[in-house]
Amino acid sequence: DVKPFAKIVTNIGKDISKVYKGVDGFTSVDGLVRLRNEQQLRYGVSAELWEKGISIDQWIQSLRTKASQGN
Repeated sequence: DVKPFAKIVTNIGKDISKVYKGVDGFTSVDGLVRLRNEQQLRYGVSAELWEKGISIDQWIQSLRTKASQGN
């Protein structure tokens, strides 16, 4: 039921790492004020970013192409 609506956003790592590094700084035990229960955080991806994503079938095909090219 979900597959037709699902999108895979490739190369999102650089954007996520910025947020993760920020959160990591707030979870430091050395800080006077710190973030607690960081395992329960929820991250939101803007529509601008996820709308550019590709379907699951397109993503699988891209993986097959990379594998056949030895990447």
